[in-house]
Amino acid sequence: MDKKQLRNTLLLVCGAFIWGTAFVAQSVGSDYMGPYTFLAGRSWLACAFLLGLMAVLRKMGRTNTAAEPGFWQNKKVLVKGGIFCGAALFAASAAQQMGIGTTSTAKAG
Repeated sequence: MDKKQLRNTLLLVCGAFIWGTAFVAQSVGSDYMGPYTFLAGRSWLACAFLLGLMAVLRKMGRTNTAAEPGFWQNKKVLVKGGIFCGAALFAASAAQQMGIGTTSTAKAG
């Protein structure tokens, strides 16, 4: 197994671990707050983390210079796609949080 395959496998295992342990945190969180409050807090935390990560990567000079030059030119399509993807992600996350709040963690998983 080469280094790249090992790294990718470990990233997948890490992602599955985080996804699985999040169910327990969501179940406990649903005892103390509503689904939309929990979802908003989780989203703001993720936003703060990503902004910090972007700042660190930009300072290290590890930005993507190979991106297509015309990618940002069609802003109308990007905004429309972002709205639709954001709405779908919100609906799925809210439904998941409401489901976890009304059933056991094992059944929700």
